[in-house]
Amino acid sequence: MATSTEDEGSNPKSAAVAAYSLGTPPPTVEEVLRDLPHQPLYKNKGLLKVYAVLVPGVMLFSSAGGYGGSMLNGLQALSTFKDFFHPSSAITGFINSCFWIGGIVSFPFAQIVADQLGRRNGVFFGASLILLAAILQGAAHNLAMFVIARIFLGFGYICSGTSAVVLVSELTHPLHRRVITGLYGGVYYIGAITAAWIVYGTSSLSTNYGWRIPSYLMGFYPLVNLVFLSFVPESPRWLVAKGRVDQARIVIAKAHTNGDEQHPLVPSQVSEIIESIELEKEINKKNAWVEFYTKRSNRKRLFLICVIALSMNMSGISITAYYLTKVLDIVGVTKTKEQTLINGILQIVSLWLISAVTMLISFTSLTIASEVVLKDPSNKSAAVAVIFFVFLFTCGYDWALNALVHAYPVELLPYKIRTVGLALQNVISTLSGFFNVFVNPIALAAITWKYYIVYIVYLSFWLLVVYFVFPETAGHALEEVTAKVADDDENFLAQRNVQ
Repeated sequence: MATSTEDEGSNPKSAAVAAYSLGTPPPTVEEVLRDLPHQPLYKNKGLLKVYAVLVPGVMLFSSAGGYGGSMLNGLQALSTFKDFFHPSSAITGFINSCFWIGGIVSFPFAQIVADQLGRRNGVFFGASLILLAAILQGAAHNLAMFVIARIFLGFGYICSGTSAVVLVSELTHPLHRRVITGLYGGVYYIGAITAAWIVYGTSSLSTNYGWRIPSYLMGFYPLVNLVFLSFVPESPRWLVAKGRVDQARIVIAKAHTNGDEQHPLVPSQVSEIIESIELEKEINKKNAWVEFYTKRSNRKRLFLICVIALSMNMSGISITAYYLTKVLDIVGVTKTKEQTLINGILQIVSLWLISAVTMLISFTSLTIASEVVLKDPSNKSAAVAVIFFVFLFTCGYDWALNALVHAYPVELLPYKIRTVGLALQNVISTLSGFFNVFVNPIALAAITWKYYIVYIVYLSFWLLVVYFVFPETAGHALEEVTAKVADDDENFLAQRNVQ
């Protein structure tokens, strides 16, 4: 197991912290990056080594979630799966919601796992639980066993997803952070693509192995995580928070400056991390949860997190991600091979990111085309249009949200409430996801295409909020980004200027 727990007797306000706090602070990370020539990535062997283990050890954790969701979407089209479990619309909704039930149950543990055990051990915990879920689901002999496996999957993925995305964000180079943290969401579709095409391949099997094989293979990505995790460094920000500043300096040097501890970027990052964490400790005497409601800046952060979390499911993605077969049934595409093939193609198209506005346009067009098909079932052109706009909508979702939901909140939140904020985002997203996947099949059966209007309204609201409220965060270190949203008394850059 990856080990990164706090040493006994370690003091967060250690001599090392005090030493870094004395004297004139070094230039900011932004100033260092602006004034010094940047070494190309291919020449920075230390950074390449970190990324080489970070991708399979941590980023592929996102693929496990993509695999689990896409696989279940495909399984619902298999006759062997339907014959074994005989799911009604309500049971189908319940099976899909079990992932979110696990996420809701995991909520109280997400911050504890990430902040107390460490970021690496948090990922280890989640990967182990998802591996167990794969074994249980593949071996399921009844609906109860399958349901328990889905709950374990949701618990492990939602709980430890906080640790994973924070570790990726806190380890990557400041110049690469936004791109790589955003790619964490994109890696989700590696798992989704894999699952969709595995289910398509096994759909021709006439035995229960048609759904058991994809279920067992859900354990592949967490197994890769477990193999590589021991080589992934711990988060330097977590190390500083635990008083292990010397270790944090070594990690930053190895990860960002090719092992050169004298490079100006090292003391600048260490200094900013220390200043930010110490200022938070000095000001934020209250519980981290209370902080969200007592400070103006944190209330703004809370609003942004709530909007992002709701948008993950209220955008309409839960329709195409979990109930694609029902969307296709509405327009007359009912054959198993056709449905699993479209699911497989849909996951590949998701890699090409288009734009946020595409979601609103495509979902509106999808609604209109669905109405046309219901009025005239012989209109094949409208049926094809529905399938096309499902693809287009998913592309728009990935561009506007899939990267944003992981990269943006990490940048907005200061260290003390970072894991709390991400855990809160997860629970809001989980609750909305639970509601959606349970209600969607019932609503689709009752009012068909008219249900899409709910998502069109929310998409319109979301685009307005993004345009008028979201602050820009590009081109800054994490501590500098959080300072942009901070009140003056918690802004360490403002405190520097006063001094």
